Amino acid sequence: MLSYPTFAIEIVVGRALNGRRKNDHEACMNDVFNFLVGNLLGARLVDPANTNNIIDVSIADRQALAQKATAALQAQHWDQVVW
Repeated sequence: MLSYPTFAIEIVVGRALNGRRKNDHEACMNDVFNFLVGNLLGARLVDPANTNNIIDVSIADRQALAQKATAALQAQHWDQVVW
């Protein structure tokens, strides 16, 4: 089981979906997974309401989430994606 701050997840999802249409849920999930795989390790997560608040997420947690996202992108069925 992953332990990841929910506020950090909100920020990541917001960045992944910024400027994208949100009416296709499958495409949105794939956008989020692709962002996690391609951008999470180097992403600076900043609280949009307080730019002095940098959200600290360890490299190990970022790597674990990126690995889960990679597996999700390779899954054949949604029941393999929900973790």
